[in-house]
Amino acid sequence: MTAITVARMTALASAVRLHLLALAIVAVGTAGDSSGVLTVAAVAGLSAILLRLAARAAGVGAPLDPWAPLSVRDRARRTTVVRQRDPDAAGRPRPRAPTASPARA
Repeated sequence: MTAITVARMTALASAVRLHLLALAIVAVGTAGDSSGVLTVAAVAGLSAILLRLAARAAGVGAPLDPWAPLSVRDRARRTTVVRQRDPDAAGRPRPRAPTASPARA
């Protein structure tokens, strides 16, 4: 791992810790309240969004190009046979037919 990757992972780990700490503080402070449930849900949603933004900024878990595997698969399917539009065109070799007798050694 490079130093940049370690720094990014450390930043993401600290963001996760802050997320859990914020949830714990809000959950303990509003235990048993009917409005506390809504507050905990709001803080959880906001901290999840902030955690996602922190992970994207850190470059950890960045999504790959979703079309890359599909394009490789399509390219593999398309490379079967290259059809010749005019097999009798000038410069094209004529296909050889099998002979009636076996080849001599």
